[in-house]
Amino acid sequence: MILHAARTVREITALTVRKIISYSYDLQYYP
Repeated sequence: MILHAARTVREITALTVRKIISYSYDLQYYP
């Protein structure tokens, strides 16, 4: 259970980081 929860948190974190990066790129190229 602990390993599964940690894996889920890592996946959510990766998705969040990817969203933040895409948002920053949008702000950078489309001010």
